[in-house]
Amino acid sequence: MDGTTFLIIATVLALAYALAIRVIQSKLIDQDKMKAVQKRFNQINKEYMDAMRSGNKKKVDQLQAEQDRIMPEFNKMMGGQMRMMVIVVVVFVSFMAAVNFLDPYSHDDKSFPMEHSNSTGQWCGSYQIDCSMPGPHGVTVTGSFRNEGDIISIIWKKLTGQEAGTSTIAVSCGLENGALPPHIAMTGIPINITTDKNIYSQSDTVQVCATAPGTAYAATGKTDSGTWFMVPLPFAIPVLDTQAIVYGAAPWFVLVSLIAGIIFSFAIGKMKGVKNDKTKG
Repeated sequence: MDGTTFLIIATVLALAYALAIRVIQSKLIDQDKMKAVQKRFNQINKEYMDAMRSGNKKKVDQLQAEQDRIMPEFNKMMGGQMRMMVIVVVVFVSFMAAVNFLDPYSHDDKSFPMEHSNSTGQWCGSYQIDCSMPGPHGVTVTGSFRNEGDIISIIWKKLTGQEAGTSTIAVSCGLENGALPPHIAMTGIPINITTDKNIYSQSDTVQVCATAPGTAYAATGKTDSGTWFMVPLPFAIPVLDTQAIVYGAAPWFVLVSLIAGIIFSFAIGKMKGVKNDKTKG
């Protein structure tokens, strides 16, 4: 599958997800009724507080009775919203799984094992490079570290993710001084990585070695073939200071589904308004 085809499929899936969520929401939740109940519930709370301050016991009893009458319906609606949230998560995960499964940019990346050498203290592995894309290619090493220390330190490491770390270097096919692909970021505990050469040719074997802290008990390598999902945008995103989606298909899927969701909600609201006007007429 080429990049253009995947972009179209990812966009269609995002539109389908946004539409599916809005349709399910309209079927499970009566928005107009919910707004009316919430509005009345808020009014009752306000009037209840006013009656309490003024000492109007009769009014307090009346409002308490009305609140008791409305509460089961209000709780039912809240339960409906919780069910909707569960459905949204399940549908989102399903659609994202489909997008990730179809993503051709991740399928051409490969993992390779790394073994520890007692003599050098390094973790080393190798893979055969594919120079069909000139690069720069990325080689990422992920190290797993033992949780050492007291229970507080162990919990802290678990919460912050510092029990593992990734570092990446650029590998070039016939190009010197290659830079890392823009979607790669180093995280966690730093790992020093070296390769046997700076520039490689098609089908060369790349020898990768990594020096990790002594608490590392495992290390794995993964190649980035130099291809990644990118969608140029007609405008710059101020916060990210970028004019392209370059961090994988997931951000594009989320962006399209959010925009489509707003449009679909507006359209469904307009359709309901027209239907109500016809009913009244």
